Amino acid sequence: SRVFIRTGTTVTTPFGFSYFCLDLFVEAGAKLYSNHTVVNQNVYVYIYGTTWICDGEIGNGATLDNISFNVEGVNVSLSGTGQFAAARIRKFQTVNTTTNFTISMNITLRFPTGSTTMIYNGANGASNFHVTIGAGSTVTLVGAGTGNLAMDGTAGADTGALGGSYTVNGTLIVPGILYLTTNSANTAQQCRFEINNGGVVRAAQISAPPSGTGLH
Repeated sequence: SRVFIRTGTTVTTPFGFSYFCLDLFVEAGAKLYSNHTVVNQNVYVYIYGTTWICDGEIGNGATLDNISFNVEGVNVSLSGTGQFAAARIRKFQTVNTTTNFTISMNITLRFPTGSTTMIYNGANGASNFHVTIGAGSTVTLVGAGTGNLAMDGTAGADTGALGGSYTVNGTLIVPGILYLTTNSANTAQQCRFEINNGGVVRAAQISAPPSGTGLH
């Protein structure tokens, strides 16, 4: 179903459950968060449709909130004029073999401690996750530890055949490791990273060891 968090409403997603929707709309003056801050206890919302709009607030601002998202639709767009501060965004299923995900607003991903990968393909079978950061949009990974970025699992070495791409037309800030590698042997699941004209990437470290025969 399509889910609307209406103006003046606050919705919490308690730990211990998963939550599912087609499209998700958080209206201005509305808030969606988990209100849960225990380390390594993420709360996942699955999105299977096409439209994800945040004109209100997702997460809890500068305070850690474990709300996270599994993006599973074929073509999903995140946009809006609100505040977005979740913990993680990833692909986690093969309901659709390929997911194209476009970010068209400023977002922050935050973990409390350690070195944690915040955007990646973690699906349970051969699949591709293509992430585009739109022009004028900034994706910032922050936290008490450092935020990493990968595609093939959390460090470019998942046991499955996972691939996809990052296309940066806006700004991407990675205070941890940018993994430009994959161990996949499937050419259909390559990992690619592209910075287009006007795109900016700031990374503290790049990890690009030899990849599998699928290359990157």
